[in-house]
Amino acid sequence: MLVIDYLPGKPAMFSFKWLRRFVRRHTNPIPVDRAASVKQKLSFIYMMLAWNAFGIVCYMIYTGRGDWAKYYGYKSEADSLLPPGKY
Repeated sequence: MLVIDYLPGKPAMFSFKWLRRFVRRHTNPIPVDRAASVKQKLSFIYMMLAWNAFGIVCYMIYTGRGDWAKYYGYKSEADSLLPPGKY
């Protein structure tokens, strides 16, 4: 199991220090084994949601609904004739 610890002073991609301080201030610590168990369950749920979302995207492309804006009528015929980078 990969464990990534918070390292003070190390720059992060998304730095939500205010959120971390808020959560630490307003919650009680939980045991490490329970935290690892919750993290494992959340990781599994995230993996299942991501896999299903990928499957839905593949299904939409396979059935011809890859351009969802055109399929559902949000894109006009003139817009659909433009190449992707020329809007």
